[in-house]
Amino acid sequence: MGNWWKRAGIVDNPSKELSDVFDPGSTRMSDYVVEMINRGLAQIQEYLDSTHPGVKITHHEVIGAAVTYQYTPKSDIDTTVFINMPKTDRRFWVINDWIIENLDKTMYFKERPIQFKIAPDSLVGTQSANADAIYDPTERRFVKKPSLIGASGSYRKLVELGSSEERKEYRRLEEELRGMARSWAKVGRQALESGKPSELGKWLWPQAREIASAIKRIRSLRGEAYSQPAAPGRISQNWGRGNILFKMMERDGYIELFSLIKKTLGDRQVLHPENLAASVEMAEKIMNQRVGFDPTTDPA
Repeated sequence: MGNWWKRAGIVDNPSKELSDVFDPGSTRMSDYVVEMINRGLAQIQEYLDSTHPGVKITHHEVIGAAVTYQYTPKSDIDTTVFINMPKTDRRFWVINDWIIENLDKTMYFKERPIQFKIAPDSLVGTQSANADAIYDPTERRFVKKPSLIGASGSYRKLVELGSSEERKEYRRLEEELRGMARSWAKVGRQALESGKPSELGKWLWPQAREIASAIKRIRSLRGEAYSQPAAPGRISQNWGRGNILFKMMERDGYIELFSLIKKTLGDRQVLHPENLAASVEMAEKIMNQRVGFDPTTDPA
């Protein structure tokens, strides 16, 4: 199933150096990474010219873990692509879907996916509040520089310290989620061992609905972090309570578990037994973890 245990940005200890998307010891993004980003932009503009004449890419910036001090070898290179179109135009979401279907997970720098997300160009210059760092690949400069001191201090206070409110709340949430994962693993294992998992979807459906309700609440918590100004002393909205909790869950495998469960069922039936098997395996592995976020544990 691959590396099921995710490392997730702000809940990982900061590095003392910037990532390998930059030239060694430099704040200059490597020529190869810039070339790959430009290749993706060219594909997007070619699509726009052929399908939505007059819609142009006017600016682009890179945000996210790969341009901060808190990254992993698989951290995305997240590129915001600004276009001269408001979100209210229905074509905006058609373009967004085309990018997801045609570019997502198709371009990599080493293990890092190069991802593209569109935004109206009226939002240029407004990402500072919700990003720890912003990089302009065209100008080869930081629009917002990452702070190693700030990241290290926030990590120690909010993530590493076991008595932090975020760590205590995560433990409470995980105790609830652990019960759901246990139920899913038990019923799912029975369905697989029966040899007829597709006929036992009705028994998995209640667990799936309960888990779906839980993840909806979790995503709502994350949304709250980005819907209000960053709390005093925090680098950005990334360090909001809800996003930290979400990232802890992502690191411990819960978010991927929820995704697999969603892909397993449809119309009260097991539509994809292979996803059921993967979700049961992941739920069983989660059950072997100690309850409560442990920042010192390395991924599997």
